[in-house]
Amino acid sequence: MHIEDVTEAFHGAGDLTVREVKKGGTVYTLLFLEGMTDKKAIHDDILFPLLAAPGTVSLKNLPSGGRPTALFDVTGAVNAILNGCAVITDGETWVSVAVQNGAGRDVGEPATETVIRGSREGFTENAQTNAALIRRRLRSSRLKYEETRIGDLSRTQVLLLWIDGLVNETVLAELRARLKNVRTDAVFGSGELETWLQDGKTPLLPTLGNSERPDRVAAKLSEGRVAVIVSGSPVVLTAPFVFTEALQSTEDYSKSPLFASFLRLLRLSGLLLSVLLPAVFIALFFFHQTAIPLSLLETVADARAGIPFSPFTEMLFILLAFETVREVGIRMPRAVGNAVSLAAALVLGDSAVKAGIASTPVLIVAAMASIGSFIVPPMMNAVTAVRLLLLFAARAAGLYGLYLVSAVLLTLLFVKSSFGIPYLSPLAPLSPTGLGDALLMLPVWAQRAIPAQITGKAGLRRRGKTPKNRRRKTK
Repeated sequence: MHIEDVTEAFHGAGDLTVREVKKGGTVYTLLFLEGMTDKKAIHDDILFPLLAAPGTVSLKNLPSGGRPTALFDVTGAVNAILNGCAVITDGETWVSVAVQNGAGRDVGEPATETVIRGSREGFTENAQTNAALIRRRLRSSRLKYEETRIGDLSRTQVLLLWIDGLVNETVLAELRARLKNVRTDAVFGSGELETWLQDGKTPLLPTLGNSERPDRVAAKLSEGRVAVIVSGSPVVLTAPFVFTEALQSTEDYSKSPLFASFLRLLRLSGLLLSVLLPAVFIALFFFHQTAIPLSLLETVADARAGIPFSPFTEMLFILLAFETVREVGIRMPRAVGNAVSLAAALVLGDSAVKAGIASTPVLIVAAMASIGSFIVPPMMNAVTAVRLLLLFAARAAGLYGLYLVSAVLLTLLFVKSSFGIPYLSPLAPLSPTGLGDALLMLPVWAQRAIPAQITGKAGLRRRGKTPKNRRRKTK
């Protein structure tokens, strides 16, 4: 291996730095990329130990804190430089030293998963930092992880984390296989990688979980799941993902089990309301008016007096308008996004009613449906698509069309899986070990069994509460 072979691979790259250091009769050549390496680390971990050591220094035994690694071919040297390491050679021996630039965003509170009681730490864009945040919460030698690179151009670092002896080996093997089958030039985030790893080509419902919270991901790992950390993304993926996870919140475990169970049922109710309410309104108004109380029917008819559009057109317009407002609020800069959303909502609400474009009942139904979609964030995109599908079915055939399409969707939901795990588990098929933390939540100390529907194994993770030790009578 020659220096010219390595520099030729970077031909035209102006950020490649090649320095020569002479000590005694030996010339050492140092190669690294500007901006990818920390110059202070190069001085402290390479140049100072090299020049301060008495006599000739063997690179294999370089006294450095940067973890020197021997290199044997051009490919290894090029990859080490691209990964932010510095490569040093005396013409015969080649080693790489980890001196990556640690500049990046500090650990802060996640913006998408805020809690009142709980950790304020969130993942960053550095994969090693994210792995360390999980390691702090799972201080066990059973926590394993392996590294792989994806993307012919980006060479994106991807870490797999799992707990040995607890993970579902089938899920782990399937995830490894899917990662190996990723054939692309570049991957720049976990969301992009998720589209490669998910079940099916275009699934409507998510089959991988995601979170910005280390404590949440650590809890998922303790239940036998696998975590996927992608360098450059503060969102960590978890597999498998089942429907009941969408109804859970990190803060549930800091509340009373009764109140946490109430909130989960409230989230489920809000989800169903968001999906079904517009379709039921249209079905009753067009096909089943006799099912509506007369007083309510008269109120709706009075409110719609003078409206030039049909209820279906009106409902469709309002729903699409709400989605547009939501998208604008997300995409606009944070400083003006809230103001734009508020102004748009006022125009849609008050002005549309006064102008005779929309009626109050339709506006209320559409608003309740749109707001309800935010109560379960992982399902937000799927809720929008299913809501529109059911709306068209209700307009075409009333409640019968709504029942038919709902039955088809439920059937697909029952047969759906995530990495081989039934999507509706532990409800269908019924798994008693997982029911304590599904729709209803038992106290944390009472959730003794490992969720077998995830791990495929039986075992205990908690022994439960024990009675207070009684004082022994002394003689």
